[in-house]
Amino acid sequence: MEIKEIKSLTGIRGIAALYVVFFHIFLIGEQKSMPSGLWRHFVDHGYLAVDLFFILSGFVLTLNSTRNFKDGVTIANFKKFMSKRFARLYPAYVIILIISFVFIKDFHSIAISAVSSFFLLSIFSPQPQISGVLWSLSVEWVIYLFFPFWIWAVSFLKGRLKIAMLFLIFLTSYGLLYYQFSDSYLVVGRVSFPYALFRGIGSYALGIMIFHINFSKKYYWMSDVLFTAIVACLCIYKLDILIVFLYAMLIKNLSVEEKSFFSRYCSGAVGYWLGLISYSLYLIHIPVLSLMKTSFPGFKQSNHGLFVLVSLAVLLLLSTLYHKFIELPLSSYFRKKMTKSEKPNLAQLD
Repeated sequence: MEIKEIKSLTGIRGIAALYVVFFHIFLIGEQKSMPSGLWRHFVDHGYLAVDLFFILSGFVLTLNSTRNFKDGVTIANFKKFMSKRFARLYPAYVIILIISFVFIKDFHSIAISAVSSFFLLSIFSPQPQISGVLWSLSVEWVIYLFFPFWIWAVSFLKGRLKIAMLFLIFLTSYGLLYYQFSDSYLVVGRVSFPYALFRGIGSYALGIMIFHINFSKKYYWMSDVLFTAIVACLCIYKLDILIVFLYAMLIKNLSVEEKSFFSRYCSGAVGYWLGLISYSLYLIHIPVLSLMKTSFPGFKQSNHGLFVLVSLAVLLLLSTLYHKFIELPLSSYFRKKMTKSEKPNLAQLD
């Protein structure tokens, strides 16, 4: 039985991807192009959108996989799970990885990273990442390898003990990041081993935890309150752990209600479209922004506002095309070949 798609969760993924894009638009290039004041603080926290991706993945994969692993992990159900994840993640990823090689001037300096990236293990490379976003897909892949066993182990815990253990994993993982990097404004913004994996594990623990917590749809207005609180916190430094926790509460509330203003936007035409192209947008934006900066070196500084608008327009157009003509066809092809199933609806976040 297929789990019904929750459109608002597709939409919030699109908002998070757009947030990452804004972060990198201002990050790629000279610091004097950065905004100031509260807007600067908000943009600086764009890296935290990745933690929302992790939480959302943890929640949705638990939603779709709990019934498959409640009786244990077998070779058959593990293979099916990994095949679906590979088909969803890898084909579109590897094409962008190859394209990213175009922007590498000194291949020898990142040869190890390049090889490890092909195996989705780039977080273990001692060399710089090829692209500023590929590390997160490496984290996702590593977690996939033990996720079925994690879900199975959680099934043995009952009630509040289950919630407490998962929350403890979250607090421990992010607590280690905070302890190590509390002096940096990028408190949890780590992209290499082991700290990137701490982010992923902690966020996935939150995603699994909220699956096992009951929320009432009568408090639908909480989605708007939580979204407002998150935006406010993103304008203040050093609140990373609180923001990540609020992400989880927002995702859970969106999963049970459809009436709030924020939920209606996320599941509406624009929000849902952003969600559908979010993976393509996330993948292509670094190479595209790098190409635009290289091709028009003075444009960003002399017409920064116009640069942002043009960049967004180009990225949204290319992401839509990449999603329709590359991501969807390749993912569908590989999933059908690997699982011998019917063509999937990739709007569903399984």
